[in-house]
Amino acid sequence: MKRRTEVVSKRLADMREGRQGFYVYRYLGTQGFLPNYAFPRQATTATFYEIDNDISREQGLALREYAPGNSIYYRGNRYEVIMARARTELGTPAFEDLLVCPACASAYLGNDAKLPACLSCGTALTGTHVNRRALRMPDMLAKRRTSITADEEERTRLGYAISYHYQPGHALQRYHLLTGAHGSDQPPHSIELTYEHNGRVIQVNEGTVQAQRTDQEEGFTLCRRCSRWLLSDDAVQKHLDPQSSSGCRHSAVEDDILRRVMLFSDAQVDVVTLDLVLPTEGLRRARRRCSTPRWPRPCCTRPRSPSISTRASSTAS
Repeated sequence: MKRRTEVVSKRLADMREGRQGFYVYRYLGTQGFLPNYAFPRQATTATFYEIDNDISREQGLALREYAPGNSIYYRGNRYEVIMARARTELGTPAFEDLLVCPACASAYLGNDAKLPACLSCGTALTGTHVNRRALRMPDMLAKRRTSITADEEERTRLGYAISYHYQPGHALQRYHLLTGAHGSDQPPHSIELTYEHNGRVIQVNEGTVQAQRTDQEEGFTLCRRCSRWLLSDDAVQKHLDPQSSSGCRHSAVEDDILRRVMLFSDAQVDVVTLDLVLPTEGLRRARRRCSTPRWPRPCCTRPRSPSISTRASSTAS
């Protein structure tokens, strides 16, 4: 506790004096208000409980690397992401509505989640579930850990379920390609390639793969009073127990436990997509090998399926 008090006191002094990450122009740059000269426009910062250091990642990368419960390896030590430093409104994290079209997987945030029909495919959205607790990837706090339980090891090994949602704009450049062996009797294959400058790509961390495989509740659980991530039902019970050493330091009650929280990033990037019909044999092999994103990552192409799992680990120099 003494070490933590020293870290907090030094950080408060840096904030007052505008030093290090709180230098006014640097801070405005990390928040997207000033140009960053090829650095990420929006970054997520992980700070450490015991030391006065922090590391930053572009939000799309931080969605995996700084996800709740993930491990960050920094200067030879292992740190676990335990708390969120989210922007709040009236004492509650600033959530947004998130709606995903069931037909084409287009994602809509905020007021756009009230649309009666999908702008991409026209599917009616009036009966589609809206997630009221979508949280833009916040800054995180990590605490040093020296041991790990078997359940934590399994969660780390399986990683997180990340879904990708690309919303085509109006400035698409389309190209049609014909492929096939010269002189072959087989008909050529048609491939449609599209390119969009500054296309919108929304990534959503839907929770751990372990939770999905065991039919647990999707998303993450967050304590509104202390901003701590609670990664299991047992952790929630201990957090609410005032006699427990893991109890909430702000005496949280059941109503302060926010469940089904999903993290997201919203970025404008150059996007290349390929639409093609896979050969039957190739499709069978692709299904046997792995699951790949429903929508391609920025500047790449992949076969389509619901989601991809990313292993939970991060290494910082």
